Amino acid sequence: MARQFWANGKLVTRADLAFPEARIALYYDGRHHDDASTRLRDTSIDLYLTSINWRPLRYGTNMLSGLVGHLEVVLRERGFAKVDEPKI
Repeated sequence: MARQFWANGKLVTRADLAFPEARIALYYDGRHHDDASTRLRDTSIDLYLTSINWRPLRYGTNMLSGLVGHLEVVLRERGFAKVDEPKI
């Protein structure tokens, strides 16, 4: 589920997907994030999220294949055990 982050009555960012219990904010960064000014803004957002104990995770198109594995690692780092897949 997407999540908005506000500070001082202003929208700071909207994560594409959030895991509130684990305090993880996930972003899919398309090609427009390659621009220097956008990267600077993203860095500012990441610093803000880190300051409120959220972990920002950013993935570009070339990184999507590793998203699930990386997310599992970060969830374990944050104290969430791996869940077995349901048996069908």
